[in-house]
Amino acid sequence: MIQACFDGWISVGIHIDPWHRRDAKSGIYFGPYIDFHLICFIISLGVNPKYSGRIDVGCSVSRGGIPAVES
Repeated sequence: MIQACFDGWISVGIHIDPWHRRDAKSGIYFGPYIDFHLICFIISLGVNPKYSGRIDVGCSVSRGGIPAVES
């Protein structure tokens, strides 16, 4: 991940996760994916990137946003 923060809250960066993993709770696979961070927006491209947020909710705030909801 490469990320820069300006003025305390303006964030610009890129996060690349090349791994293919499985969410232990739902069993859904996700990754690889790439996140583009711009100000307060995150654009994610890849295989089910929304499911990677559950890991971050428990250990960090790197993805931001709201946790993914299973249907």
